[in-house]
Amino acid sequence: MHGRDFVSRRPIVPMNHSFDTIIAGSGLAGSCAAFVLSENERVLILDAEQPGCGASGVPVGLISPLMARRARPVWRMEEAMQSFHRLLAESKASSHFSASGVRKPARSEEQAIEFRDASMKWPDHGRWFEPESAAERWPYLFTQFGVLEVTSGGAVSMPAFCQTLVHAACDRGAESKSACAIQGWEDSGDQVTVRLSSNEEFTSRRLLLCLGEGYTEFPELRALRLHPIKGQWIRLRSRDNLPQTVAISSGSYLARDDKGIVVGSSYEHKYSTIEPTEEVIKDLHREACLLIPSLRRSTVTDAGASIRVTVPEIRLPMLGPLPGSHNVWIFTGLGAKGLLMAPLLAYELPKFFEKPSAIPKEISVNLHGSGHRTFYRE
Repeated sequence: MHGRDFVSRRPIVPMNHSFDTIIAGSGLAGSCAAFVLSENERVLILDAEQPGCGASGVPVGLISPLMARRARPVWRMEEAMQSFHRLLAESKASSHFSASGVRKPARSEEQAIEFRDASMKWPDHGRWFEPESAAERWPYLFTQFGVLEVTSGGAVSMPAFCQTLVHAACDRGAESKSACAIQGWEDSGDQVTVRLSSNEEFTSRRLLLCLGEGYTEFPELRALRLHPIKGQWIRLRSRDNLPQTVAISSGSYLARDDKGIVVGSSYEHKYSTIEPTEEVIKDLHREACLLIPSLRRSTVTDAGASIRVTVPEIRLPMLGPLPGSHNVWIFTGLGAKGLLMAPLLAYELPKFFEKPSAIPKEISVNLHGSGHRTFYRE
C-alpha cells in the first residue's frame, strides 16, 4: 500500500469507474497531461482545488526560451516552443497568450555582453538593442545597459490557461472532479486503486501524480529529490499610461493583466508562512520601480504567494514511475520553466508510458542521496 494510511473508519462508497490514467492535480503539469492523454485515453482529473490553483494560480506567467541571467536557451528549446504553440492551437487556448515578446533589460555591462551574445547565437528568438535605441523603443523602461528582446516570448494568463486545458480534455471525454483530495493508492501490478478524501475509490491502469507542493503529504514522495520554493507576487495600479503589452523579465518579472501590473516572483528557500509578507511585498515593489521608474507612483492592490517545486541543481522537471512501482508516476518540479516544459513533456507521455527507458536521464526520477542536501520547510 502507498500514500497516506489506506484504512478508513467510514464505509467505502464503491465506484466501478475504470480509467486508463488518473491524474492527481490540475495545475500546469496536470492540465497539460490531461489534455494530451485525453485524445486516446480514458482520463480522470482529480484536484482538491479548481484547475490553475497553487503555483499555477499566479495571475500571469511569462514564457521565454532565453532565460536566467545569461539568457541561455532552455532545455530542448525549439521542441519546447513548438509544443507550447501546438498545445495552444489544439486546445483553442490562444486567447490566453499575448505574443508580445519579453524585454530583458541588462543590469550591468557584463550582462549586456551576455545578452548581446545570446542575440547573435539565437537570432530567431532574440534581438539586442543598445541603450540609445532601447530608450527610443521603450521610453518607460530601464535601458542604461541595453535590452534583449526575446521576440518569441510572451505572457500567459495562467489560471485561465489551465482551466481551458481541463475543459478541452473534458470535451474529448475526460472526467474531472474538484474539491476532492487524493488520500492514498494501492498498486496491485495490474491496476492502481485510488482513494479520495470523499471516501470514493477509483481504479485505473496508472496514476500520474502532478501534485506540486502536495507531494509533501506522502512519505514516499518526500524521499524524492525535490525542493519547495515560496514565490510571492504583487499587483500594482499605475497612474501612468503604460503599454498594454508590458512583459519584462530581469531578476523579477512584470506583466499586465486586466487588473493591473503583476510583479513576481520571489525565490524563498526558507519560509515560516505560506502567506505574503510585507517585507517581500516591498522588495517586489522596489524591484518593479527599478525596471519601470514611473512605478514609483504606483500602489500595491493585491498580493499572493504559492509554493513551486524544483529539482535542486538540475533545474529541470522530474518525470517517471516511482521506484518500485510501474503504474504510479510523478510529474513535477517544473519550477520557473513550466510553460515550456509541461507541454513538451505532456506530448511525450504516451511514449514514456509505453517505454519508460525512453525517459531522458536529465528528468528521470531520483531520490535524495547521501551526497545531496535535503531541504525542509522551517
